[in-house]
Amino acid sequence: MALKIAHMADIHLDSEFLGLPPRLSSIRRGEMMMTFDRAIDTVKAEGVDMLIISGDLFDDQSVLRSTVKHVASKLGELYPVRVFIAPGNHDPYTRESYYRVSDWPENVHIFSHGIERFDLMGLDVSVYGWGFNESYAKEPALEGFKVEDGSRINIMAIHGDVAQESVYNPIRSRDLESSGLDYAALGHIHTYSGLRRAGKTWWCYPGNIEGRDFSECGPRGFVICTLDEKGCDVDFRPICAREYVVVEIDVTDMPDVQELMRQVKRAGKKSAILRVYLKGCVEQQYKDGLNIPFMVDQLTDRVKDGLFYVDIVDETDVDIDPSALEKEPGIKGLYARKLNEMLSSAGEDEKKVIKEALRLGIKALEGSGL
Repeated sequence: MALKIAHMADIHLDSEFLGLPPRLSSIRRGEMMMTFDRAIDTVKAEGVDMLIISGDLFDDQSVLRSTVKHVASKLGELYPVRVFIAPGNHDPYTRESYYRVSDWPENVHIFSHGIERFDLMGLDVSVYGWGFNESYAKEPALEGFKVEDGSRINIMAIHGDVAQESVYNPIRSRDLESSGLDYAALGHIHTYSGLRRAGKTWWCYPGNIEGRDFSECGPRGFVICTLDEKGCDVDFRPICAREYVVVEIDVTDMPDVQELMRQVKRAGKKSAILRVYLKGCVEQQYKDGLNIPFMVDQLTDRVKDGLFYVDIVDETDVDIDPSALEKEPGIKGLYARKLNEMLSSAGEDEKKVIKEALRLGIKALEGSGL
């Protein structure tokens, strides 16, 4: 028998997207809800046996009651497919949490206190789960855990950190190995981990379905996990509305700012949320001409051409004049004269390395006050 599981985590509905302007942040919150709806529609079409949401479904500090009501209704559309939710550190199961005070459809089960077991009718499957009851959990929830019936397919829905120590429920490899679980559906890490194994236990972080800042770049989605007598397979399903993208552009030999503008536009994928780091050495006149706010305004005006948001960070250095540095007194002058001698007999590739050594060395000496 093949068991088919849809596995999501770390959705953080109603996130505030604080790194974006208010208008764009509002758009992103709406996009996140639409992505969630699209993910559930995909799960419904896949014909899975269950859906697991491994924590942080909501961004608890900012979630709206209307959002919770919509999510409950949307999950109810999956009936009779069972939905299992293991609350995370951002949406713990507390006295005031929406998990406790809201109405949920009968096909949704929320793990609340300690490790619980739920047996699926008609399937030889047991689903275990553990949820946060507060924002931190220093003790490993899986310590000493062992499945009750090893002849069944045993699944665990849990939010935590695969690490020896963590304040977010440390999940240790040895506890996974000794658990007897067939698959641990994990949440907490926002990037897809791929399929991993500890002993005979398969485990996976699906990542989140929408990136929320520039630390969460690239495609985002969920996984479809298939378990059978041959083992385990996961299929990552990208589903995000748009991606965060970070690029570096070396402007060392770039002729003008207009060329830079053209490269920035080429760097952004369609609908991207783009951050560009400007690197390299430029003349002072070029650096003075980098009107970053103006460039951002010009590029942001081109949302219709595919760019959603652009952030430009100037990390360029001003080029130095080796001949002028030779006249400096003390160690700086001595250092410059020595490297200039090396430059005079160096090949083209060597010259690039020596110039960089000269720039970094002078920068260090100026910082040291020598």
